[in-house]
Amino acid sequence: MSPASPLYQAEPQPPDAATAKSASRLYDALRNVLLDLRETTWAESAGMARAYSAPMVALVLDADERRIAHRFALLALPMRNIANLLSLTNLVCGVIAILLALQQQFALALLASLIGAAFDGIDGAAARRFGSTRIGVLADDVADAVNFAFAPAAALFAGLGGRTGVGIGAAYALFTLGRLIYFTLRKEDCDPAYFDGAPSTIGSVIVLSGLALFQEQPAVVGALAGIAMAQMVSFSTAYRHLGRWLANHRRMLLLVPPTALALLLAGLRLGPEVPAGVLLCLCIVYGFQPVLRAFKQALRARRHRP
Repeated sequence: MSPASPLYQAEPQPPDAATAKSASRLYDALRNVLLDLRETTWAESAGMARAYSAPMVALVLDADERRIAHRFALLALPMRNIANLLSLTNLVCGVIAILLALQQQFALALLASLIGAAFDGIDGAAARRFGSTRIGVLADDVADAVNFAFAPAAALFAGLGGRTGVGIGAAYALFTLGRLIYFTLRKEDCDPAYFDGAPSTIGSVIVLSGLALFQEQPAVVGALAGIAMAQMVSFSTAYRHLGRWLANHRRMLLLVPPTALALLLAGLRLGPEVPAGVLLCLCIVYGFQPVLRAFKQALRARRHRP
């Protein structure tokens, strides 16, 4: 049988010394992974995978192939990009809210901002569940700045107009950016169940819903913007993290979709002022809740005073 025949099979050749050494190293690395996995949890497995993957990749790929693999690492690990895609969606919603606000479509801008806020709430859970990339935190911060700082600022500029609109809009953007930067710097040290100061999402809803309701009353809009700014930078005041609270109270979480649908239908049937008014009242109550709680504690202490 000739060597060119498809049925021809060459005699197996013994591996050279370099191949045998590489195979032995790969076997040892895999054996160490399996031994360690017997005593680890799922939470530790991701870090172990990164620690053991480097020598294995070095065995299989040369320098050019490793460079290409690193360049396409995001495509090779799609689960880690779920949080980034959610942050990108929040960013897109923020840009849409800005465009709508500049056209004085404040109710639609509020809707776009709320949709972005929903994706912003999900991306944190996705990052904790599936992991994230090095640009994940930056993408989330940029999206929050666009949606919760620049979109309300653009709405104040368009709604109030003139120097008043420029001044209040610029002040609101600076206050919100300061609040976001403070949150990023203190994220690792804060109680995850609470915010230091009111979240920027609440401030955005107060401003946009206020403009949707009181566009013809600039004094009311300015007062609402001032309340939102003051609450956001009240860093010594603890505000409950509503997303974490809902995650721990699943029955209440089930009420969120029908409530959102009811508000949307009410806006379509009765006008956008109805959901805007409901959201404004809820945010005002949430914003003053720490003050009411402090008064309640003071009254309780006074009653128990001998």
